[in-house]
Amino acid sequence: MLVLDITKSKENGVTKYVFIECDNNGELHEVLDYVILDGYHVGDRLLEDLPFHIRANADRTDLEVSVPKHYAEYFDQFNKEKFLKAAKEYALTNDIFDTDGEIEGILYDLDKPFDQQSARFEEEPARIAEIRASLA
Repeated sequence: MLVLDITKSKENGVTKYVFIECDNNGELHEVLDYVILDGYHVGDRLLEDLPFHIRANADRTDLEVSVPKHYAEYFDQFNKEKFLKAAKEYALTNDIFDTDGEIEGILYDLDKPFDQQSARFEEEPARIAEIRASLA
């Protein structure tokens, strides 16, 4: 199972973010609350295995980044603002994430034409139209 993660949809010029689960056949499933970014991507070995939770804010116009509370004591040793910002920037510019299971994800951007997607399906999944409609 893959996760089709930060999907962006422009509504009245405002980007809307959503995370969508996708299986190996390219079939889209449920919309997820958040995805996980391994801290290695923003802090190398220093933050390896530290999970950053990436989620859309309430109106889905921005991304919020947090670290689970049981990692707070370790994370408090570092420049939290710097690493939270780096995790958000990584999320906005990259396309591979995890979930609570062993699922990986790829970016599908609703603003881009199908042939410019990093998620290479043979044809655009029909469920994308449903997701676009649900964000409108």
